[in-house]
Amino acid sequence: MKLTKKQAKKLTIKVWSYLRDHPEIGSKAGLPSFLWKKLWLMFNLCPLCEYIKNKYEGSLNKNCKYCALDGCLGKKSLYKKWETAGCDEERQKYASQIVEKTKKW
Repeated sequence: MKLTKKQAKKLTIKVWSYLRDHPEIGSKAGLPSFLWKKLWLMFNLCPLCEYIKNKYEGSLNKNCKYCALDGCLGKKSLYKKWETAGCDEERQKYASQIVEKTKKW
């Protein structure tokens, strides 16, 4: 799927705003169908990864310098912190940080 930076940013903010507002969801697979069906064929289920993969011809790696999330697959990334959070409050905190960081990208 080809996305512009603006489209990737907008969809990422929409997804993570939803996850922020619904911290009981602990996996992107738990997203409602109107969001899930936009993500399921994307690289890493992520609009930012999909945009970067297409723009930079597959140069995506664990420490992708082009990503708004500073390498979402890294062990200390906001995404990993959200994914491994032990409670709703932590998931909400990290999802909120992802939204804010993406807005600044």
